[in-house]
Amino acid sequence: AKAMKIEAEAMAIQLQINTEAKSKATLVLAESGAKAEVLKAKGSKDAEILRAEGLLEAANLLNKSPIAVELERIKQSASALNSADKFFFGESPEYMSKIIMNTQTITDEE
Repeated sequence: AKAMKIEAEAMAIQLQINTEAKSKATLVLAESGAKAEVLKAKGSKDAEILRAEGLLEAANLLNKSPIAVELERIKQSASALNSADKFFFGESPEYMSKIIMNTQTITDEE
């Protein structure tokens, strides 16, 4: 009976040691995961700041040259257009109303 008691106590101690080890391992994993998330967030923040600084520097360089500003404006305008869009460059605003009126006149005559 004494041997069984010693064996039971040893098993209880072993179980307690295993439980404490698992608990510590879980805590270490949680802490390392939290630290990793903080590092990722700081990295994202630093990357955004670096991008913003680069854009600001590019804007300042562009601002020194009116031609560069106009070329960038054209580039940005072109990227906003759909390939199916049609525009009449170099014409006055009245040009479109003349086209519309001309179409209506042709339609009326038919």
